Amino acid sequence: MTISIGQLEERKKTLAEDFNTISKRIQDSEKELVTLRNNRNALAGALQQVNLFLQEE
Repeated sequence: MTISIGQLEERKKTLAEDFNTISKRIQDSEKELVTLRNNRNALAGALQQVNLFLQEE
């Protein structure tokens, strides 16, 4: 059984598409992680502020 040039080119195209898809998903996940960290920091700041208000009473 031999592999034709056409089969190799088709496989290369599929692999490149998969690579690009995974790269995009990684990029999107990294952006989401930044957003989640920012939200966590905002919540930590809000908790800190509430604790300060509670201590002032």
